[in-house]
Amino acid sequence: MFSDSGIGQAVADEARLIARARLGDGEAFAALVDSYKRLVYWHISHSASFISAADEEDLYQEGLVGLLKAVRTYDGVSSAFATYASSCICHSVISAARRLRKQNGDVVPLDDTELVSGSSPESDLLDRESISLLYERVFSRLSGYERSVFELYLSDRSYADIARVMGKTEKSIANAICRIRRKLKKLLG
Repeated sequence: MFSDSGIGQAVADEARLIARARLGDGEAFAALVDSYKRLVYWHISHSASFISAADEEDLYQEGLVGLLKAVRTYDGVSSAFATYASSCICHSVISAARRLRKQNGDVVPLDDTELVSGSSPESDLLDRESISLLYERVFSRLSGYERSVFELYLSDRSYADIARVMGKTEKSIANAICRIRRKLKKLLG
């Protein structure tokens, strides 16, 4: 059984991680990813059950983008962060799954392997370090324009809103987001 002070401390620790991640601290974001990794995979398995195994990694990355959106836009008032993050992750995974289905035309069910495999402390540490490095590398590889577009995209704005704020066309914004996605895929491998 949890004590109220233990739960309060966990919430305070998470709030500090959110604040640090919002300021660009890759290690703080990696710690949040570690905490929410299972939730991302849960949303993938429940929201996108008929995707190919090859597309699973793309959906995982989109789930992480959803988590990053949650970190950037959480107000700390309307709900618990876990609830808000779950909603953002779900939205990102569903949107990405729809895009993948549309692109692929045909969908293949995932194989029966478990999405979240058992992990060791060593692999968890490597995962956290990898995500921290990825976070820093992503932002360092984007041009100033792409960073601005990506920040607005992460705050869940539509292409039209981003175009209006940036003083560009929707096509320019779509192209920038396409370049950002290509850079993300290239960084991932």
